[in-house]
Amino acid sequence: MPGQTKWWSVAVLRIAWQKWRTHALGLADQAVVSGVSFATTVLVGHWTSPRELGLYAIGISILISIVAIQDSLIALPYTIQRHLPRGTPTEHAGGSLVQSGLLSALGLIVPSGTALALSVYGAAPELVAMTWALAIVTPFALLRDFGRRYSFAHLQMNRALILDVAVAAIQLVALCWLGWTGRMSSASAYIAIGIACALPGSVWLCLNRSNFVIRTNQLSAAITHGWDLGKWLFAIQITICVQASIPYWLLALIAGPTATGIYAACMSIVLFANPFIIGIGNTLAPKAALALSEGGHPRLCREAAQDLLLLGGAMMLFCLAIFFLGDDVMRLLYSNEEYADHAHTLFVLALALLASALGMPATNALLAMERPQALLGASSLGAGVTVALVWYLMIEGGLPGAAYGFLTGSVTGSLGRWIAFLIFVPRRNACRDDVHQSGFPATEAERPADHHL
Repeated sequence: MPGQTKWWSVAVLRIAWQKWRTHALGLADQAVVSGVSFATTVLVGHWTSPRELGLYAIGISILISIVAIQDSLIALPYTIQRHLPRGTPTEHAGGSLVQSGLLSALGLIVPSGTALALSVYGAAPELVAMTWALAIVTPFALLRDFGRRYSFAHLQMNRALILDVAVAAIQLVALCWLGWTGRMSSASAYIAIGIACALPGSVWLCLNRSNFVIRTNQLSAAITHGWDLGKWLFAIQITICVQASIPYWLLALIAGPTATGIYAACMSIVLFANPFIIGIGNTLAPKAALALSEGGHPRLCREAAQDLLLLGGAMMLFCLAIFFLGDDVMRLLYSNEEYADHAHTLFVLALALLASALGMPATNALLAMERPQALLGASSLGAGVTVALVWYLMIEGGLPGAAYGFLTGSVTGSLGRWIAFLIFVPRRNACRDDVHQSGFPATEAERPADHHL
């Protein structure tokens, strides 16, 4: 009997691992990336002055923006389009690699020119050094990011995790050495990041070189085809950034820096869920593209419904935790009395994050169907509602009003994504059976008999 119980437990664990392996590895990878990013900021702040930390923060924001451009214009289009019959898989991958190389060259040239201009005009030596270091680091950071995004696209989460663990280990060791030897600065921290990205990234490229075939006569077509989708993804990214940033801007304009700081503190608590959302999100987009390629719209609908259950369940638990513990965590992390008694705002912002997460499956489904225009429309609608209501409700209700405006904009954007997805499903019944199998009731959108788009 004990042997049978042990065998049954092992079988259950094996089945659970097979089902959730991709998500678990994606979460582990994001935990590594977020953890080393946080640790790097702490180490730079510990071993340098606030001025050097400020320079580091400015540079890292630029580097993150450049990486986001690669994700929008190159990595995500490759993820979505790699199943389409345009050349061989290796040729498609080779075209994306060349585009990443061109962006890397641009990322080297522009900061180098900026550094030269700063030197000519007599800028602070620390700023000039940081800009030169940023120019050196950018190509290697883009190579590392291309490697992990390529692994995500092929659902090779274990390879992405190995790459990011190697980068994290080298980066932390290099930073600690710089700190202990008194060589830490914003510029030297970037050099450490560059070395950490260059070594594992180069090894990854060597090991995977057979997966890339470069056809010079096809590069123009590959770039044009990627741009057709990438330009929309880039515009979507801008609307998302505006929607996330607008409460800070309006609070600073209307309510002043204190209210802005309290809102930022509340948001920092709510964003504890970000590693989970990003980690799961790294797996959802390639899975949606694969589902559409292998099973058509019925399987895509099933995938979206399952993702909705996963994200909704996890984020509702997070919202409950914020409801009961959010104010205590706020008091623990921010000792100033002005940060106390904002449990209401915390919970509303947590609901806004829940609403955004619930829109992710529809986002990935629309991207898999190559309907970025509809996604841009929904994102723009959400951003517009956020701007209007944050402005109005903040005047009427202060900080909680701004949170409610952000919540309403998030709900609007997510509903717009799901409505667009249901509209663009080619057959009216494509999702019905799969949605019902996933435990969702029929909606009004399923019932009309004349929806044959």
